[in-house]
Amino acid sequence: TPATAQLVTVPCDICGRFEKRDDRDYYAFDAKKGEIVVIEGFADRLRATNDLYFVILRARDGQMIGEFDT
Repeated sequence: TPATAQLVTVPCDICGRFEKRDDRDYYAFDAKKGEIVVIEGFADRLRATNDLYFVILRARDGQMIGEFDT
Protein backbone atom coordinates (compact mmCIF):
# COMPACT_ATOMS: atom_id res chain seq x y z
CA THR A 1 0.00 0.00 0.00
CA PRO A 2 1.16 3.61 -0.28
CA ALA A 3 1.39 3.68 3.52
CA THR A 4 3.89 0.80 3.51
CA ALA A 5 5.86 1.88 0.43
CA GLN A 6 9.50 0.85 0.31
CA LEU A 7 11.72 3.91 0.88
CA VAL A 8 14.43 4.27 -1.78
CA THR A 9 17.18 6.82 -2.25
CA VAL A 10 17.38 8.38 -5.70
CA PRO A 11 19.15 7.94 -8.00
CA CYS A 12 18.62 4.19 -8.01
CA ASP A 13 17.59 1.23 -10.14
CA ILE A 14 14.66 -0.95 -9.15
CA CYS A 15 14.18 -4.36 -10.72
CA GLY A 16 11.01 -6.32 -10.25
CA ARG A 17 8.76 -8.96 -11.68
CA PHE A 18 5.05 -9.52 -12.07
CA GLU A 19 3.80 -12.24 -9.77
CA LYS A 20 0.10 -12.07 -10.64
CA ARG A 21 -2.40 -10.02 -12.61
CA ASP A 22 -2.73 -6.43 -11.33
CA ASP A 23 0.48 -6.81 -9.31
CA ARG A 24 1.36 -3.50 -7.61
CA ASP A 25 4.53 -2.25 -5.99
CA TYR A 26 4.90 0.97 -4.01
CA TYR A 27 8.08 3.00 -3.54
CA ALA A 28 8.70 6.28 -1.73
CA PHE A 29 11.49 8.78 -2.31
CA ASP A 30 12.28 12.33 -1.29
CA ALA A 31 12.14 15.01 -3.98
CA LYS A 32 12.45 18.74 -3.72
CA LYS A 33 10.62 21.38 -5.74
CA GLY A 34 12.39 21.88 -9.07
CA GLU A 35 14.35 18.63 -8.81
CA ILE A 36 14.17 16.39 -11.89
CA VAL A 37 13.53 12.69 -11.34
CA VAL A 38 13.38 10.31 -14.30
CA ILE A 39 11.30 7.14 -14.00
CA GLU A 40 11.52 4.61 -16.82
CA GLY A 41 9.81 1.29 -17.38
CA PHE A 42 11.50 -1.24 -19.65
CA ALA A 43 8.78 -3.79 -20.47
CA ASP A 44 8.50 -2.78 -24.15
CA ARG A 45 12.27 -2.60 -24.59
CA LEU A 46 12.55 -6.11 -23.20
CA ARG A 47 9.83 -7.28 -25.61
CA ALA A 48 7.55 -8.18 -22.72
CA THR A 49 3.79 -8.05 -23.20
CA ASN A 50 3.21 -6.20 -19.93
CA ASP A 51 1.41 -2.86 -19.89
CA LEU A 52 3.18 -0.69 -17.31
CA TYR A 53 1.20 1.97 -15.48
CA PHE A 54 2.69 4.52 -13.07
CA VAL A 55 1.02 6.90 -10.66
CA ILE A 56 3.02 9.47 -8.69
CA LEU A 57 1.37 10.53 -5.41
CA ARG A 58 2.43 13.19 -2.93
CA ALA A 59 3.02 11.37 0.37
CA ARG A 60 1.71 14.05 2.72
CA ASP A 61 -1.78 14.29 1.21
CA GLY A 62 -2.08 11.57 -1.46
CA GLN A 63 -2.56 14.13 -4.26
CA MET A 64 -1.88 12.67 -7.70
CA ILE A 65 1.15 14.38 -9.25
CA GLY A 66 1.29 12.32 -12.43
CA GLU A 67 -0.27 9.34 -14.19
CA PHE A 68 1.58 7.50 -16.94
CA ASP A 69 0.12 4.72 -19.11
CA THR A 70 2.11 4.69 -22.35
